[in-house]
Amino acid sequence: MIQKVYFADSGNSKRSINKLEDIKGLKLRTMENQLHMAAWKQLGANPTPMAFGEVFTALQQGTVDGQENPLALIDSNKFYEANKYLTLSGHIYTPFVIMMNKKFFDELPQDLQKVVLDAVKEAGQYQRDLMKQQEEKSLKVIKDAGCVVNELPAEEKAKMVEALKPVYDKGAEMMGGRQLIDELMAEVEKVKK
Repeated sequence: MIQKVYFADSGNSKRSINKLEDIKGLKLRTMENQLHMAAWKQLGANPTPMAFGEVFTALQQGTVDGQENPLALIDSNKFYEANKYLTLSGHIYTPFVIMMNKKFFDELPQDLQKVVLDAVKEAGQYQRDLMKQQEEKSLKVIKDAGCVVNELPAEEKAKMVEALKPVYDKGAEMMGGRQLIDELMAEVEKVKK
């Protein structure tokens, strides 16, 4: 059961990203993750993996042009002080899950299984509501600090999805098949609604 969901956005010091082509040539800090780096390369950026603790200084010194993080992290780390532009792109879906030992769960009486499942569903919705409130608060802080904020248009997001298909294929290969990617994308669509 998915509990938390974060959608990443991108900040940079060079320009607003209004179309896919605007990403080309930007040096963006990303995690040292094969799929993240492959995605940014596919979009035309120069992904630069580095430790999170080094990001603010790297932004200030121009070692990187930008970073990609959820709004709450951009806010709490004051990345908006070094990035003039923020694009609301929602390009990464990061689920956090609640897990339980399947054998233990299966051995619970059905009425208790229902209690657990209902509680997880309720907690997940509560967390999403809190996250939405936090994102609204963080976005206000970022805007109030003078950051130029724009939302990537839907047609450009669709172009990103299309451009990233080879990376999805690479991810499917790494995970042992397409089924997991398809299930994940179905969950993403549910969350968007």
